[in-house]
Amino acid sequence: YRDHACVRSCKEDEKPMTCRYYFLVEHYTTLSAACYDCQKNRTDCLLPQCVPGAGLQRPVLTVNRMVPGPAIHVCLGDTIEVVVDNLMELGEGTTIHWHGLRQKGTPYMDGTSMVTQCPIPKWSKMKYRQHLFKLEYVFYLTPYMSIDFMLSVTNQVVVVVVVVVVVVVVVIVVVVVVVVVVVVVVVVVIVVVVVVVVVVVVVVVVVVVVVVVVVIVEEKE
Repeated sequence: YRDHACVRSCKEDEKPMTCRYYFLVEHYTTLSAACYDCQKNRTDCLLPQCVPGAGLQRPVLTVNRMVPGPAIHVCLGDTIEVVVDNLMELGEGTTIHWHGLRQKGTPYMDGTSMVTQCPIPKWSKMKYRQHLFKLEYVFYLTPYMSIDFMLSVTNQVVVVVVVVVVVVVVVIVVVVVVVVVVVVVVVVVIVVVVVVVVVVVVVVVVVVVVVVVVVIVEEKE
């Protein structure tokens, strides 16, 4: 909205204006076809509807296919009208929540989803109308932005989870193998010891028997 009628030098005692804006809220993709060769040609990153997204292609939630959304320039005493059009294809409701804008007489225009208003359903519109009573810095956001931000990093999270699971499984397998090997070694050692003991006992018995027999034979002679 750089060429909007409300973009002007603010003067005292000037007639307030009603500043109207249209916000199209939709799911979009960074580095879409609108960006052409943005990764190699920075000029292309400035093309209309191009969201560079730090050079990574991912899903985002945009206002008028912009991140951040369009700027609103108004003067003290102006009335702001914003029509929000929810075109999110996943079916979520949304709102526009205004920070720094005092809702004097219009608490239902604050945009806090499920607190001061119900979400705007998919394929529906809502008009926010507010009066600027005081000079202040204002910014806006959609309460569902955080959900889309999470969606944008889902692949990375999945990769991390898979890696962690694989590492845990490998560690468990290694531990099990080590335990099994130790058990087998212990069993083998026990068997060997038992065999040795048995052999020693047998040898001793045989020797004793032989000695006894020899002694008996000598006595008879």
